[in-house]
Amino acid sequence: FFSLLEKEGILLYDAGNVPLVSAAAPDLIGIRLTAQKDFDRWSSQARAFFDSAIFNQQKKEYRLAVFLLHQAAEQIYQAILLAFMGYKPCTHNLDKLRRYTPRFSIELALLFPRDAAGEDRLFKLLLASYVDARYKEDYHITEYELEQLLYRIGRLLAIAGRICQNRFISLEKMAAAGHTQ
Repeated sequence: FFSLLEKEGILLYDAGNVPLVSAAAPDLIGIRLTAQKDFDRWSSQARAFFDSAIFNQQKKEYRLAVFLLHQAAEQIYQAILLAFMGYKPCTHNLDKLRRYTPRFSIELALLFPRDAAGEDRLFKLLLASYVDARYKEDYHITEYELEQLLYRIGRLLAIAGRICQNRFISLEKMAAAGHTQ
């Protein structure tokens, strides 16, 4: 960020008291290794939550299964953000996390379309599950809705794996070519 700011930024004010230090080129290999490590950690947790959701679906524990799907989605969205930006916001709000990621892949934007009532309800069930599935007696999800969410979160995990792997390859190629971000 700072090297890009120095390169393309416009100086708005200079008191002349302290010179700006020249930014060093980013360590793309280091960025790639950190991104891979973070992705591996967070995506592994996401996969464990997803597998647990499947187990609970088979046991007809739908409320617990949908909560675990929320956890899987939260973890994988954070893994994506870490892989691409080196940062993850401190939030459990899937809607916010989801809105941060479409710039990395159109598939992420299309996974949970919000333009139809049924689609919106499905995402809202997942969103509400973080609290409601655990604590509110009136929270309800059908077997069909849970199956739809299992499918979507499975796709989310697959998309994340693919786009993040492409990101790592891109960082390696830029490092090999001597480019800066």
